[in-house]
Amino acid sequence: MIKMHKVERNDAPDGLDKKNNEWRKKITKTSTVDVNSEWTKFRKTKLGKKTVQSVIEMYAGCCMYCEGEIGTVAYEQVEHFRPKSKFPELCFEYSNLHLACPKCNDLKGNKFEDDYIDPAITDPRNHIKFVGWAANGKDDIGKTMIDLVGLNQPDRMKYRKKVYRDILERLNYIYIV
Repeated sequence: MIKMHKVERNDAPDGLDKKNNEWRKKITKTSTVDVNSEWTKFRKTKLGKKTVQSVIEMYAGCCMYCEGEIGTVAYEQVEHFRPKSKFPELCFEYSNLHLACPKCNDLKGNKFEDDYIDPAITDPRNHIKFVGWAANGKDDIGKTMIDLVGLNQPDRMKYRKKVYRDILERLNYIYIV
C-alpha cells in the first residue's frame, strides 16, 4: 500500500495491560518519572519486543502515515499518537501505539490535536484522497494531516510514483505473459 489507510487494531500482547496498569499507578504517585527513559528500558524487555512486533504486524510493516516500508526505508519507531510527553499516562496504552518511520515521527513530533487521524479509529480516506501520487485533503482534517507529516514532500511523491510504476510494470508483464 502507498496511502494512509484504515487498519484493524490487533490484540495487545499478553502482559501489556498489566504493565500499563502498573505504569498508571506509578505516575499518579510521583511527578518525577522520566517517560522517555521508561519507554527505552521497556523496549529492551521481552514484553517490549513483543509489543513492537505486534505494532509492526498491525501495520504490515508500513508507516501509519506515509506507508513507507519499515525496514526497507527506515528503522521502525513506535509512534505514541498522543505524545508521551503530553500524555505520560498513555505511554504503555496499546491503543495509543502505532508504527511510524523516523521522518513522519519526527515531523509529527509532540504535536497532537483531537481531530488528527488515528487510522485504527478513523478511515483516512474520509479525509484524504490520493490522485496519482499526490495527497489531497478533502477537508481541513485531511489537509492538516498532509501538512503535519509532509505527505506531499517531493521524496514522498517520488516514492509513490515509483510504486505506481512498479505496479503497472507488473500488470503489463502479467498481461503480456
